[in-house]
Amino acid sequence: MIISVIGAGVLGLAYAASFARGGHQVYCTDMDEEIVNAVKEGELPGYESGLERVVAEAEATGNLEFTGHLRKVIKEAEVIFITCEVPEDDEHMPSLRFVRAIAQSIGSQMEEPKIVVLKSSVPPGSSVVIEETIQKALDEREADIHFDVVSSPSFAKAGSFLKDIERPRFVAIGADNEEAREKVRNLYRETGIVMNKIIDASPAEVEMADYAISGLVAVKTAFINELAMLCEKLDIDVDMTTRIMGKDSRISPQLMDPGPGYGGSILPKTARAMVRIAQEADETAEVLKGAITANECQKQKCVAKIENIMDGVGGKTIGILGLSPDFGTDDLREAPSLDIIRCLVEKEASLRIYNPDGYQQAKWRLFKEKDAITFCDDIYEAAENADALVVLTKWPNTRATDENQLKEKMKGDILIDLQNLFVKRKEVKQLFKYYGLGMH
Repeated sequence: MIISVIGAGVLGLAYAASFARGGHQVYCTDMDEEIVNAVKEGELPGYESGLERVVAEAEATGNLEFTGHLRKVIKEAEVIFITCEVPEDDEHMPSLRFVRAIAQSIGSQMEEPKIVVLKSSVPPGSSVVIEETIQKALDEREADIHFDVVSSPSFAKAGSFLKDIERPRFVAIGADNEEAREKVRNLYRETGIVMNKIIDASPAEVEMADYAISGLVAVKTAFINELAMLCEKLDIDVDMTTRIMGKDSRISPQLMDPGPGYGGSILPKTARAMVRIAQEADETAEVLKGAITANECQKQKCVAKIENIMDGVGGKTIGILGLSPDFGTDDLREAPSLDIIRCLVEKEASLRIYNPDGYQQAKWRLFKEKDAITFCDDIYEAAENADALVVLTKWPNTRATDENQLKEKMKGDILIDLQNLFVKRKEVKQLFKYYGLGMH
C-alpha cells in the first residue's frame, strides 16, 4: 500500500518509519519545507529513542521517501496520515490551522478517492471540520471525488513512540464508513498490530477518548503528587502507600509515582483544552481545573523543598539531574524542570545540568538563564563542587551510577530526589543526606 504522512515532526517520522518497516511505500512531507530538507540531511526535529536509526534503515530500503512535493504526496497515496502539530490559541483552545491547511491542500489536489487518517491529537468534532474543509476545496474545483476521514489518535507516549506504535496497548479507529474502517484495519494488521487490540468507534468518540485520557492522567498525577506532599507532612512513606493503593482492582498501579509535576507537548495543553471545551458546553470541569492548579503548585512546592533542605540556595551550586518530562525524548515543552530551574536561578543559585537525552532544546529554552548554567556531559561532571544534587527526571540507567564517585565529586552531601529514583538504594542513603518525595 502507498501511504503518505503529512507532518514530519517526531510523531510523524515514527509512524512513517514504522509503516515503511511494515513493507509499505511511504512518502513523508511537511508544510514547512525547511523541516523536510533538514530530515533529508539526517537532522531530525527532535530526539526520540531509536528514531534516528529506524528512519535511516527505512530510507535505506527505499520504502521511505522524504519529499517537499505535496502534490505528489497527495496524488500517489491511498491513505494519507495527518500528524502535524496542533498548537494552542490565546484562549487555550486547540488551533486546527495546520490541520485545516493540510485538509485544504488534500481537497485542492486529490485526483482519486482517498482515506485521510487523523493521527494528531485533536478535540472532539475535528474529523467533521476536516471533512468539511476537504469537501469545500473539492466543490471549488467542481470535482466529485470520494474520500473518507478517519480518526485514529496515536495514544503513543513521548520517549517510547516506536514501541507504542508497533506494539500498542490498543488502537482505536473512529470511522463512519465501514469500508474505510476496514482498509485502515488491514493497514494496521499488515504493520503487525494484533487485531484484538483494535477498538471500533465513531470519530467523535475516539477523539473524546484521546482527550479524556490526557485529562485523567493529569488528574491522577496531580493527586499522587498532592498525596506525596501530605505524606511528608504526616511522616508517612508514600511509596508504600501507593503500593497498597495499586493492589485495589479499582485503581491501576500505573502512574503512582510522585514527581515535580506533569509536562510535555500534549498533556498540559490537552488538559487546558478540556476545561475550555467543557465551559463552552456549559459544564465546569472543576476536577480538571483543580488538577491544573495543583500541577502548578507542585513545582513551587518542589522549589520550596529544595530551599528548605539547603537553607537557601543563593550563592550555592546545585547539580540538576535530568530535564525531560519523559525519558527517551529531548522534548521540553512545558517541562516542570524548566520552571524549577528558572526559580532557582532567580534565587541566585548556580546550576550544573546533566540531561541523558541531550541539550538540543534545553540551550535555547534556558537561554536567558545561560550565565548561571553549565551543561554537563555526564552525571559526575554535574556533581563537581555541587552543594546538592537534585533529581528532576526518571531514567532507567541509574543503577549504573557509581554513588561513591558521585559523592567524591561533590562539595556537599545533599541528594534531593524528586523522582524517588534512588529510594531503594541503601548505599546512596548511607553516603548522602537523602531526601525523597513523600517520605519521612
